[in-house]
Amino acid sequence: MRLILGVVLGVVLTLLAVVLVPVFLNGGSHHRCYNCRTAMVDIRTLTTAVALYGLDNRAYPTTNVGLNNIVAADYLRRLPKDPWGYKYHYSRYDAQKYSCFSIWSFGSDGVPGGEEDHEKDFYSSDGKCITNQATGTR
Repeated sequence: MRLILGVVLGVVLTLLAVVLVPVFLNGGSHHRCYNCRTAMVDIRTLTTAVALYGLDNRAYPTTNVGLNNIVAADYLRRLPKDPWGYKYHYSRYDAQKYSCFSIWSFGSDGVPGGEEDHEKDFYSSDGKCITNQATGTR
C-alpha cells in the first residue's frame, strides 16, 4: 500500500513540477491574463486526474469516452468548462509501446489558433509525448 501511495504521490509531484517550473521560469504572455491562468490551472487539474485514472486502470480513458470517464470514476466531481464557457478537449494517442494524452482549450474565441493572449490555444501533455493539440499528430 505504501508503495502504491508513493508512486501516486511521485507521479503527481512530477506532473506539478513539469508544469509549474516552466511557468515560473518563462513568464510567457499566457500568464498575463486571469482567464489564461485559470485555463492552465484547470488543465493541470484535469491532467492529474487523467494520470491517476491511468495508474489505477492501467490505461488512460479513450478519446471517445474522454474526460467524462474521470468524472464517472470519481476522480473529479464535475468537468469544468474553460473560463470562456467552452468545454476542454481531450485526446488519447496510442503508439506501439505506450499511450499518451493531451488536454486543451482553444481560448476565448473557441477555435484553433489566435492572435491575442486570450485567443491562443492552451494545452498540456502527460509528458510522454508532445502532440499537436488540434490534429493529434506528434
